[in-house]
Amino acid sequence: MDIPTDPSPATFHAPPERLPVDRILEQSSALGDLTGLATLLDSMPDFVMLLNEQRQIVFGNRALRDFAEQGTRRPLLGLRPGELFDCRQAAVAPAGCGTGQACRTCGAVNAILGALAGHSVTHECRISSRAAEDYDLRIWASPFRWPAGHFVLVIAVDISNEKRRQVLERIGFLHADYSIDEGKTWNPACYAVNSGPDLSRQVSFAINAKGGKAIIRVRVAFRGGAAGDVDCKGGAIKWDDSWQKWRSPTTKYAIIYSPKS
Repeated sequence: MDIPTDPSPATFHAPPERLPVDRILEQSSALGDLTGLATLLDSMPDFVMLLNEQRQIVFGNRALRDFAEQGTRRPLLGLRPGELFDCRQAAVAPAGCGTGQACRTCGAVNAILGALAGHSVTHECRISSRAAEDYDLRIWASPFRWPAGHFVLVIAVDISNEKRRQVLERIGFLHADYSIDEGKTWNPACYAVNSGPDLSRQVSFAINAKGGKAIIRVRVAFRGGAAGDVDCKGGAIKWDDSWQKWRSPTTKYAIIYSPKS
């Protein structure tokens, strides 16, 4: 990705100014006292970077350096995060990462801007590269004060698998009913099919006598996950069993008692 060199280019969001390479190298060298901390950061599997006030990388841990060597195959110092990931929006922005129209809703740059303003911020973002690769990341950004200047500590966690599970796994079937006569008869409370990863319902009913009780039973099938069709305990569902007899999937019961007084 070509990095803009215009000293005062236009921007639609974050400040466009950036430091030249020689200044970046000076800042990186001034962080030499990070030796002990750098060893700790290198041991982390997540991407860790220090950015200057122009949002340029002045330090990257081993995971980030390895990624840069495999991806852009260029030195990462001086790049902005989106440029490191070859973000297609950064490629068309007037001054690179953070300055495009689409950058206004980018969780990464907004977390960094929040840290530059003195706050610890966590956002999620999806970076789509020009090579048609998508990176789902959780970005944690916090101010980092050092004798060499003010920086931003950024930790980027890959949440691609988490997002994939949210898309694929869904509540394929949920059936809930209740009884206020010791299970002799049952009344429907909720019936849902293919409702997504989360479901919430509110049901109102009356318990007849003081000290009486209501029995709630629920069975659910989660579908589309890596383990296939599973019940609420994570066990494989035996679809050959009878749903009418409440044998499969596993049924969860709860009892609600009314006050005796």
